[in-house]
Amino acid sequence: PLVTEVEKEFTETQPIPFETVKQDDATLDKGVEKEKQQE
Repeated sequence: PLVTEVEKEFTETQPIPFETVKQDDATLDKGVEKEKQQE
């Protein structure tokens, strides 16, 4: 699979796969939205 330089560096410094990080970001965004709705 083709990997960009940024993804390559990221994978080398972080044990987590790049896709997982993107998923975590989406989950965090949803959590923030929920908190805003509760207020």
